[in-house]
Amino acid sequence: MSIKTILIVDDEQHMRNLIRVYLTEAGYNLIESEDGVQALRILKTSDIDLILLDIMMPHMDGWTFCQEVRRLSDVPIIILTAKEETLDKVKGLKLGADDYLAKPFEEIELLARMEALFRRVTPNQSADIFVYKDLKINKAERQVFCQNKIVHCTPKEYDLLEVLISNIGHVLTREQLLERVWGFDLDRDTRTVDSHMKNLRVKLRHDCNKADDLIHTIWGIGYKLGS
Repeated sequence: MSIKTILIVDDEQHMRNLIRVYLTEAGYNLIESEDGVQALRILKTSDIDLILLDIMMPHMDGWTFCQEVRRLSDVPIIILTAKEETLDKVKGLKLGADDYLAKPFEEIELLARMEALFRRVTPNQSADIFVYKDLKINKAERQVFCQNKIVHCTPKEYDLLEVLISNIGHVLTREQLLERVWGFDLDRDTRTVDSHMKNLRVKLRHDCNKADDLIHTIWGIGYKLGS
């Protein structure tokens, strides 16, 4: 298995040093950046497997950086921030982040969140193809197609869609989706699911005009795919 490369984007040297110790000992390759502008240059020239992103930085803050990254790549992003307000977490998720972790955090939780995300990003070897109406998911390649056009999903958006299509016709609560997609529910707000689902619907609507026909909101409960 190849060594994964993590890009740390944080203007605090102490925090970068701390994360470097954690992740180097865990077997990861580290690249560091102290601001978003420099980090974008690195992203364009290096193979990055995951980004650990601070929010409050000079030159380009984490919100703007996250938006710029999503124009270039679907690389997983975990926000590391001292901001604990729900609205800040939701804002990051809406801008394309896949997870968040409030500072200060424990090494074991950071590693657990990274490993859980990698398990969902790494293609499995099965050749399962799920098809529903004009929607097709290739599990082996983790690709989504609608009307034979590829839909570019973030890792969490893909995971949500795979869970829904694997349970066609069944209503899944927000709590169930949190557990199945994020893997654990440490103080996580169910609006996390709503934010990712909204982004997924926008992409499906843009690429194949099918979002309203495919994913149904069951008010007060959750979501389902199919009638």
